[in-house]
Amino acid sequence: MKIWPFDFHAEESQWMAITPQQLAEGCAPFRKIREAVGDGMQIMLERHSLWSAPAAVEIARAVAPYGVFWVEDPIQMSNFGALADLRRRVPMHVTASETVAGRRQFLIMIEARAVDVVTLDLS
Repeated sequence: MKIWPFDFHAEESQWMAITPQQLAEGCAPFRKIREAVGDGMQIMLERHSLWSAPAAVEIARAVAPYGVFWVEDPIQMSNFGALADLRRRVPMHVTASETVAGRRQFLIMIEARAVDVVTLDLS
């Protein structure tokens, strides 16, 4: 299941930071899923490239106890070096990107070791 419970908080802070209350609210669906089905399904976190790198890392670490399989598009897809740095700092797989187009961009992203999983939007 892929969910995005943090999206609406992004605009509140101009995409830069997340408060403890917002973290708790965003983590609630993960807790509820785990309470309902245990580890019987994978949970993925969609981020829609809405957060700064520091906030993205903070969110990833907050949802880690719920066994999140991957975080998708955690930051803007304009800097694959920054994405690779984020990938090294979070405790789950990183995937990207439905917003990357063309073989060259994917090659740069893969060579930068910025992702664990490549997500393609074929439409």
